Amino acid sequence: MSHMWNQKPENALRRADELIAIGEHPSALSLLHDILSSRRYKTWSTSYEKIMLRYIDLCVHLRRHREVKDGLHQYRNLSQQQAPGSLEVVVGHLIAGAEGVTAKARAEADAASRAHAAGRGSEAAPSREEDGDLDVTHTPESLVMSAVTADTDDDRREAGLVLPALKFQWEAYRAILDILRTNSRLEHVYHGTAVRAFTFCGRHRRRTEFRRLCEMLRMHLGTLQRHGGSAADAEAEAAAVAEGRAAAAVDDRKSKLRGWEGWSAESIEFHLNTRFKQLEVASHLDQYNEGFRTVEDIYSIMQISRRTPRAKLMAFYYEKLTDIFWVSGNHLFHAYAWYKYYTLCREYARHMTEADRTRQASCVLLAALCIPADGAGEAEKSASPLTTTEDEIAQEKTARMATLLGFNTNPTRAALLAELQARGLLRAVPPHLAELHRQMEEADDPLALVRECRAHMATVREAGKAEEAEKAAAQETDEEKKDDVVAPVKAGVGRYGDALARAILLKLMRSLGGLYHTVSLPRLTELTEGLGMSFQDVEKAIVVAVRAGQVHCRLDHRAGCVRFGGNDAGLTAASPGSLGGLARGLAKVLNTLNPPDRGAAREQRAAVYAVVRRGMRAEHAAALERKNVIERRKEELERVAQEKLREDVRIKAEEEAKRRAAEAERLAADQRRRALEKQAKIREEMEFLEKKKYLTALGKTEMDDKELAEVDASELVREHASKAAKKKEDADRKLREAARRLDYVTRAVRIEELPIAKARFDDRTATAAQRHGEEAAEALRDAEARWRADVGHRAGLVEFSVLDHMDEYEAGIMSAREAVHRTQCQQCDVDAAAEAQAGKRRRAEQRQQAEEDARRAEQERIAREAEEARLAAERERKEEEDMRRAAEEEKRRQGEMAARDAEAPRAARF
Repeated sequence: MSHMWNQKPENALRRADELIAIGEHPSALSLLHDILSSRRYKTWSTSYEKIMLRYIDLCVHLRRHREVKDGLHQYRNLSQQQAPGSLEVVVGHLIAGAEGVTAKARAEADAASRAHAAGRGSEAAPSREEDGDLDVTHTPESLVMSAVTADTDDDRREAGLVLPALKFQWEAYRAILDILRTNSRLEHVYHGTAVRAFTFCGRHRRRTEFRRLCEMLRMHLGTLQRHGGSAADAEAEAAAVAEGRAAAAVDDRKSKLRGWEGWSAESIEFHLNTRFKQLEVASHLDQYNEGFRTVEDIYSIMQISRRTPRAKLMAFYYEKLTDIFWVSGNHLFHAYAWYKYYTLCREYARHMTEADRTRQASCVLLAALCIPADGAGEAEKSASPLTTTEDEIAQEKTARMATLLGFNTNPTRAALLAELQARGLLRAVPPHLAELHRQMEEADDPLALVRECRAHMATVREAGKAEEAEKAAAQETDEEKKDDVVAPVKAGVGRYGDALARAILLKLMRSLGGLYHTVSLPRLTELTEGLGMSFQDVEKAIVVAVRAGQVHCRLDHRAGCVRFGGNDAGLTAASPGSLGGLARGLAKVLNTLNPPDRGAAREQRAAVYAVVRRGMRAEHAAALERKNVIERRKEELERVAQEKLREDVRIKAEEEAKRRAAEAERLAADQRRRALEKQAKIREEMEFLEKKKYLTALGKTEMDDKELAEVDASELVREHASKAAKKKEDADRKLREAARRLDYVTRAVRIEELPIAKARFDDRTATAAQRHGEEAAEALRDAEARWRADVGHRAGLVEFSVLDHMDEYEAGIMSAREAVHRTQCQQCDVDAAAEAQAGKRRRAEQRQQAEEDARRAEQERIAREAEEARLAAERERKEEEDMRRAAEEEKRRQGEMAARDAEAPRAARF
């Protein structure tokens, strides 16, 4: 039916409307699909846009997501170059239709739930009054369904009404993202759809679809990074546009992907906004693993462009990093992320209130204080129970996180606290937090540590309770407002209570280890009473700290005490603080009892200043030299990194070359196999034809192909050869008989013609003798006549003395000729001598050339023999390698067979 209406798109659209009017929606969909797939009309027009919109409506009505994807691909090929705006209209229409279907299904499900609840309540009341059973809250149908499934009525209603609509909407998002992944003109539509898809996952709590969506976008990003041009394309294009070479710049950055025009500042901004939305939904759905991968994606996108993103985006980025690092338990990088976020907000967020600034500063300080204290040197590191492999893994993970935060080196707790103090952050926090910082960083008395920090920790915990109440109110608002993803309440200082208690406990244990060898468990319980932790939690925290190498002690429950100083590393790690305080106190007492001489101190200070002034230039030069050394080391590190990158590229190229060689070898082997098969087939056909020829020659033409295949070709050859030999013998015999007969006839003829031939010869001899005599006489008469004429002529010449003059002339001529002859003879002698000399030189050169040719031939022979020896050795090595590989393969196969044989009885027993 569709072939009747595919002559023009307008006629097909009119026919589709007629089919829709009579309820034939599948037929109308098939008709429009044939029009979109037709190869006859491939020029875009507004009729095709109307057809596509009607096609989308039919797919939405019938929930045909596969047809939606196919239709979008066909329309993308039709309109991508001619009318990209039309494709945007179609995509927007599809998104609106899919979201409308989901909203309609949700409304129907809610209405059915309310109706079911109202009906069940009105029907159940009389039965409860009659039976007196107040626990009957289910109908018989719901009881039967609950016996066969664990789903409730609402779950089954959700699966029947809402889930198909959600699946169609999800497939629509996937199809749109797939067709627009490399379209630079509709990149805003692609990222808008991605944001809508993330909102869909967050609104409906679709964690599986969220992970698939993240993986899809990550794959699209990887494709663009591999084939979408370099990082400097946008800057190169901007410079080219400034110089008037816009067209050439666009041509230079054409990528291998169809429709993709390369990276630009706008496209990078789109990608970052999409990934930030992805990070927000990941935090909302508690998908922190995906959130961490998203952070890596954001970092890779930032590396594409040399320009730093906007401060607002970076602030959002670091805000989400604080949640991810907090959940992962990495307090160090959580604190650094908070510090980055606080710095950006303080510099760029001018509209922030003083309360917000104080809250952020308090969070930064508490996050830094919650970081476990580092060891006191290499001794503690050497005493750490972590193995070398674990250290490497931890260092690699730390370096990875430092890269995400934008640090070139691994940060530390001490460096962060020092920077916070240098930036004046302690003046921006409440006084009780500043006092808490002083107690944790400067106080030396472990017996009063918890007592001094107890009030400040109580303030932090009270703030946490207020934040929990605010969060509960926000969740109630979120349940009432289901139309969008509600951003979570910003975390405050309350969540640092437990981590702060563990940090104070760690400092307490390190301080006790520096002053005491043993502490009783009741005394430890008394000292940790103000932390708000049970003794089991305290014991667990101590064990974790010991395993992490942060403190060195041992819990002895038999003796009821804690033993410190399990090794020297513990004492060394914990003693410097207390010994330093003791030294400072003794110095004050000594100065009080014996005041120092002020004049001597001034002179000593002046001498020190003089030494400093004298060494200032040297120190300045040393500092400059140190700067140069650092620069050289940086350059060396960059060079090593570049060499490593080149080595990686070379290794990849070699692997690719090996893969291509293996593929070429496989193709060559397939080609050889096909050639052998072809040759075998040709041989079979030739043997078949040869059999037919032999059978025809033998006069056997009544055999069919099956009988012909069973006939032995060698027997046919022998039979044919025998018959041919017999035929040849008969022909030879007949030829010999004919030759003998001819010989007899010829001999008889010659015998009979011999007398006749003899008489004929005698006649010819006589005739020839007579002719010879006549010719001799005639010649004699002619010679005599010529002689007589010559004698008369000479007599006339003598009479006039002509011959005398001729003699004189002849003598002159002969003398001149003799002189010329002598000259020529002399010249010939000279030429002969020169020729002989030239011949000698030529023969010498020929001998030298022959020797040179012989020497060159000998060298070529030696080189050829060496090359042949090398090739022979290479062939032997390759044969040995093939034999070794074959032996290893046979050994592996035998091992696998032995393993399977050994596994078979065990499997049989089970």
